[in-house]
Amino acid sequence: MSAMRIERIPFTTREAWLAARAQDVTASTVAALVGAHPYVSAYEVWALKTGRIGEIAEETGAMRRGRLLEPVAVELLREQRPDWKVEPNRDYFRDPAIRLGATPDTLVTCPVFGLGTVQIKSVERSVFARGWREADTGEIELPVGYALQVITEAHLVGAKW
Repeated sequence: MSAMRIERIPFTTREAWLAARAQDVTASTVAALVGAHPYVSAYEVWALKTGRIGEIAEETGAMRRGRLLEPVAVELLREQRPDWKVEPNRDYFRDPAIRLGATPDTLVTCPVFGLGTVQIKSVERSVFARGWREADTGEIELPVGYALQVITEAHLVGAKW
C-alpha cells in the first residue's frame, strides 16, 4: 500500500477556497456521511459534490460571527497555552486519491504532544445548552460531528491530536 499524498493548497479568497474544495468531501461535512451532521445530509453532500446543487457562496450571520471572532479565539488560546505555538491556518489540505479535504482553523505545536489542530467554534448559548451538554449530567460533551471534523483534519495534516 502506498503512502497517501496530501496536497496543501494556500488560498487568499473565499472563492479560491471554495474552488479548491469543490470536489472533495470536507472535514466540515464528513459527519453527514454517517448521519451525524446537524445541518447537512449525506444526500446534500452527494448533490453538492456531483454538481447537482451549488455551494452557498453567501456568508451567513453565524459564519460572519465565526470569521470575526476566530482571531480573538486564537489570541485567547495563545494566552492560555503560552508554551504552545499557535498558528492560524489559511491552507486547504486534501487527499486527491480519496477526495477528502480539510481547512483546520489552527495548526498547533505542543511541546508534549507535538503537532495538533484546534477547531474554533462560536456557539450561541441556547445551541450550546442543547447540543454541547450531556443530557443527564450537564457535562460538556463535544458533538460527534465536530469530533469527526477534527479527527479528519488531524489525519490530513499528519497531526497526533
